[in-house]
Amino acid sequence: MNAAFAVAGSVWISVAWHRFLLSGERPTGVVPVWNASRFWGYLKTSLVVGLLLTGILFAVVLVASMVGSGLAAGGQIGASMAFVSFLTGLILNFVFLRLGPLFPAVAIGEKMRFPEAWRRTKPIAGACAALALISSFVMPLYVSLLASIGPGSLAGLIIELVLGWMILMFSVSVLTTIYSATAPKDNPNG
Repeated sequence: MNAAFAVAGSVWISVAWHRFLLSGERPTGVVPVWNASRFWGYLKTSLVVGLLLTGILFAVVLVASMVGSGLAAGGQIGASMAFVSFLTGLILNFVFLRLGPLFPAVAIGEKMRFPEAWRRTKPIAGACAALALISSFVMPLYVSLLASIGPGSLAGLIIELVLGWMILMFSVSVLTTIYSATAPKDNPNG
């Protein structure tokens, strides 16, 4: 139940932040404007992208595990696990970033399909790869930090909330930037 509230809150905030960055829409009160159609569209897009990434995850782990088994056979089990984890994160982050324009598009009510998002990000594929590489190094540090603090402690909860908020806002801003950088020149939101 807590996870459902966290997802709903993240989607609501994401939609509002995209809309603020792209169209200047400001909240009229303490909380962002509730836009049900954008919320459900964003959630649906998130689920579909999540399913696609899950399929890619299985394929990448299968291939990377075969490559990594060579390291494990040589007694390098830790290196094998690190290799598989890093490669998987890199590929998933790259695909997510290439599909990134889907999210701001749905937040502002623009229809966009997966092939269009992929095509629009082709000119910045190198930047997406670089960002995916950085993210693949940073996320394990985040997970390690949370694990070292101790789950269930008050300090751990506060740090998790603060870092989670920062990561959400940074990620949504990156997706909005990708959308804007790849928007056709006649698009007033790009």
